Amino acid sequence: MAKGADVLSERVLPENIWAWSAFQALRGSRQVGFSTGPIPITEITAYCDLIGLADPVQKIRLARFVMALDRVERQFYGSNAKGQG
Repeated sequence: MAKGADVLSERVLPENIWAWSAFQALRGSRQVGFSTGPIPITEITAYCDLIGLADPVQKIRLARFVMALDRVERQFYGSNAKGQG
């Protein structure tokens, strides 16, 4: 199981599994320095091209899903790191 996946209190809805899969594939593309940066939009659009997602509306929908999941995960790990210091 991927890091972070075991903290979910709910299962991923079947209609959203495509966005969850994209997020899992893109998690490693974050910039890491003093803090963990967001998944770059360029990586999200490159992923869309890789899987053949051409519809602009669906690309935007996927980007919003991935960015939301990314934001929540970074907030979760950021708040846990601050509590341990």
